Amino acid sequence: MKISEKYPDKWLKAHHLAGGTRGVTVETSTDEELYNTQEKKKEWKVVLRFFGKKLPMVLNKTQALTMKKITGEDDSADWIGHQINLSPAWTPNGRETITISAPEHRPAAPPAPTPSEEPAEEPAEEPSKEPAE
Repeated sequence: MKISEKYPDKWLKAHHLAGGTRGVTVETSTDEELYNTQEKKKEWKVVLRFFGKKLPMVLNKTQALTMKKITGEDDSADWIGHQINLSPAWTPNGRETITISAPEHRPAAPPAPTPSEEPAEEPAEEPSKEPAE
């Protein structure tokens, strides 16, 4: 049995993104008390879950502030339904992380003209009245 199957990851990590940016939509946002191994104490963290994805993501302070900026919402409960991009990155101290960014907004295609907006057909040319040679 593979070790990754015996001890599966519980949280989304940068390596799960396989080196690429992934667009996701926030399904739930909860506050969970988690143990911080560096500080050796429990802390409240924002945890996001995404539509169609198995692993939830625990946000650090930078990621939470980025979500606030992208969504314009200070309350993490209001982030549900927002689309974001997740990308693998490295911190200055050499650790893997996930950066959050707003999706690129491509200009929408112009709407198809409605029948009343379609240009009028130009009248067909009348046949020439000159005698044929």
